This record gives sequence, C-alpha cells and structure tokens, in this order.
Amino acid sequence: MRKGKPDDLNARTLSRTLKYLQNMGIVERRVTGTEPFSVVYSLTEKGRDLGDVLSGYRRWGEKWTPSIVHPLPYARTKPSLTARTDS
Repeated sequence: MRKGKPDDLNARTLSRTLKYLQNMGIVERRVTGTEPFSVVYSLTEKGRDLGDVLSGYRRWGEKWTPSIVHPLPYARTKPSLTARTDS
C-alpha cells in the first residue's frame, strides 16, 4: 500500500478487510519478501467464483443508478485480483 490522496482507503481498513476475506476463504495471503516486507493477496477459487455475482450487482447499479454510479473502465474478461502491500 502506498500513500495516496487523503480520501484513499486507509491501511487499517484495508488490513481488516483483507483479514476478513482471508478468514472467509475468499483471498489468500502470501509473504513475498522481508526486506522490505511485502505481501501479495490473490483470489482463491471461492473468491473467483464471486465474479459473476458481483458483475450482476454492477450491471444492476449501472442500469438503475446511473446518476450515482460512475463506472470505471474494466476488462470484460475475468481478471484476477492481486493486492500488493509494501511497508
């Protein structure tokens, strides 16, 4: 996680969310380095299986809340989620 704009997700919230997702079996955590400390998170099979469900929510939101939702560009293929934290 790198320092960003003040409205970016803070480290504590990200850490708690990733720990919760790991405990639920949705992501897996792998330490990739100790100098500097580095961790990589990736989706498990269970996490990847959520892709269709989340895409459905997104389509619904884009259709019914167009004035609120400003979709970000995303690939039409199923990308893998990898979050990297460096301290």
